[in-house]
Amino acid sequence: MNPETANLPRQLYTSAAVRELDRLIIDEHGVPGLVLMRRAAQACVAECQRRFGAASYTVFCGSGNNAGDGYLIAGLFAQRGTLVQVVAVGDTAKLGPDAKQALGFCQEAGVEPEPWTDACEVTGEVIVDAMLGIGAVGGPRGAFAAAIDLINSLARPVLAVDVPSGLDADRG
Repeated sequence: MNPETANLPRQLYTSAAVRELDRLIIDEHGVPGLVLMRRAAQACVAECQRRFGAASYTVFCGSGNNAGDGYLIAGLFAQRGTLVQVVAVGDTAKLGPDAKQALGFCQEAGVEPEPWTDACEVTGEVIVDAMLGIGAVGGPRGAFAAAIDLINSLARPVLAVDVPSGLDADRG
């Protein structure tokens, strides 16, 4: 077995199935959503450090729970002394309660998100895409489409949280 893929799940799930799994874990097993976000963030940071070592990172965040994962990832990197830049593509005022707490953690760790502009200068050697997750409907528009185009033009490694932004989680 390839060690690169040894710990990856062997099944694929629809976005509805993933939402239902989240609901079961949160509602029926009493695991707070923020705890699930933190676990996902810790796994992403560990994988990035394993693959890219002491690289610097730019984390692109949207305005949903996927953004919460991104803000936690950035905060964890900052706590480890890793250089990290956060670009807020989504409106932080629209964050849900868990994602708002994740943003607060990021800021407490010393990372202040910068708002997306078309002139955004990406400083990280590795990109973390935490913009649009499994809840995204339709193709990316506006700032999200522009940020995706920028990321694709950079020819840098990208870690996508949940699913690459703009990719339909059920149909590809």
